[in-house]
Amino acid sequence: MLEKAAGYHDGLKLERTLDPTILSTSVDEVGWSVRTCNVFRDENITTLRDLVCRTEEELLGMPNFGRKCLREVMATLKERGLDLGMRWP
Repeated sequence: MLEKAAGYHDGLKLERTLDPTILSTSVDEVGWSVRTCNVFRDENITTLRDLVCRTEEELLGMPNFGRKCLREVMATLKERGLDLGMRWP
């Protein structure tokens, strides 16, 4: 079953239909750096669903999560058709 999600890009609201199995992917399975995985573990972010609900500002406010980690995360999310700040109805 597909899920509808809404997000914002450059101030424009985007709506997408997503395969929920993508959202259920563990952040440990994605292949990010050890630092990024450690931050997510410390913040109790275990799946991509947990992650994409966050904003850039929220991530940058986490200890040990900087611009380099953010670039890494954003590139990987983009490859999967995801973005930060997504919401579900």
